Amino acid sequence: MTRQNRHNNRRSFWNLSKIPMRRLGGIENDIGRMALFLASEDSAYMTGQTVMVDGGATKLR
Repeated sequence: MTRQNRHNNRRSFWNLSKIPMRRLGGIENDIGRMALFLASEDSAYMTGQTVMVDGGATKLR
């Protein structure tokens, strides 16, 4: 999402209605936490995965 789109209320509403969590993802809270998880020992057993951080939007397609 671009900053311009975040401030366009009509477009943001349309995008939020397509996301089950009903909010836009954030770099620090969502992407950053996934990056920390993947860099930690907690993800040591994961191999060859694609992890979608999209609030569940991919599941609906």
